[in-house]
Amino acid sequence: SFSKFSDFRNDREKRDFVACGAAAGVTSAFGAPIGGILFSLEEGASYWSTKLTWRAFFCAMITLGTLFTVKNFDSWWGQANMEKLFSFGEFNSLTGDNANFSIWELSLFIMIGCLGGLIGAVFNAANEHLTIWRMKNVNYSKGRRFMEVICVSLLVTTVSFVMPLIWNRCTELPSDMADWSNQEKKLVEALVPFQCEAGKEYNEVASLIFTDADTAIKQLFHFREAGQDDSSTFSSAALFLFFLPYIALATITYGIAIPSGLFVPSLLSGAAFGRLFGHLLHKLDHTSGTFADSGTYALMGAAAVLGGMA
Repeated sequence: SFSKFSDFRNDREKRDFVACGAAAGVTSAFGAPIGGILFSLEEGASYWSTKLTWRAFFCAMITLGTLFTVKNFDSWWGQANMEKLFSFGEFNSLTGDNANFSIWELSLFIMIGCLGGLIGAVFNAANEHLTIWRMKNVNYSKGRRFMEVICVSLLVTTVSFVMPLIWNRCTELPSDMADWSNQEKKLVEALVPFQCEAGKEYNEVASLIFTDADTAIKQLFHFREAGQDDSSTFSSAALFLFFLPYIALATITYGIAIPSGLFVPSLLSGAAFGRLFGHLLHKLDHTSGTFADSGTYALMGAAAVLGGMA
């Protein structure tokens, strides 16, 4: 009998379960319990209370503990591997103990924030019009919803395969990595040699499309930038060729009859936009070291576009 659980069947408790579930979902996806609680506060709860705060916190911590246990199942009492949890990588200073950016660059970060907001506004407006069209022409029929999923899947697959073919350029893998961190060296191993000589070259666009999204985000955040020299990095043309089709496909895909989200697409597209912004600044500067590395601008772009879309 479920009579003993009748206290949990009222509307308030149901809403609290939804909020706790939202916190647990973000925690399991990103390994961020505090972020999950804050997301639940903003998006998942219609009314927030101290009681709900403790419930969401407890739920998020249990979720993180379970995730940590499952991910490290092979080590048990050995040393836990934190890299198995979702992470954007370790951000280190490139100049000793100093920050990677100057105070005056905050104005540029504000500009990126404004542009990210505009990108998010365009995305939301386009997706809203597309959703209204779907409600009138697609959603009333299960057959049409199924065919829409098939068509969008074919479109995304085709564009994702054609883009690296259009790029059709091979970049040499970095050879002098003596002062590179282990994190950067692992990211180099994840580069994709699509239509290139394996072990010596890689395709810049394919490395952003054919890898896992979290790996592509790390590459945009942590690969070193050398200004006008595109060696061992992503060039402006490759970032532009990736950014526009990717965010356009995200606009079309979000809202079809499959489970999907916006966190990772907004972070990845924003990171590409921010790195493109930083890369262009380095070109204007002729590699004089005036601006922060492009990875810092990629991080700002990711935050800006995520804020604009959300």
